[in-house]
Amino acid sequence: MVLYTQQPVSVYLRQDQLDALQAITTTRGVSLDELIQQGVDSVLQADPLTAPDTAPPASLRGIIGLFHSGLGDLSIHHDQYLAEVLEAEREP
Repeated sequence: MVLYTQQPVSVYLRQDQLDALQAITTTRGVSLDELIQQGVDSVLQADPLTAPDTAPPASLRGIIGLFHSGLGDLSIHHDQYLAEVLEAEREP
């Protein structure tokens, strides 16, 4: 079991946002705090690159396949390609 410490945070909401959230808390039977925490978790899961360090490493799997280098051997020669790019950046 993982234990997390919680920090108090002040959040300013518009009245319509607060009214809608309170209606959802009634429907779901959860507190406003819990509902807001669920919302934050949803945002963090949707954007794993900005997830806090406490997020499981598996959350980075979402970036696999997002980029295409056009190089068929990038996974083998990545250091060589990186060195070439860094060298080119140093040249005037």
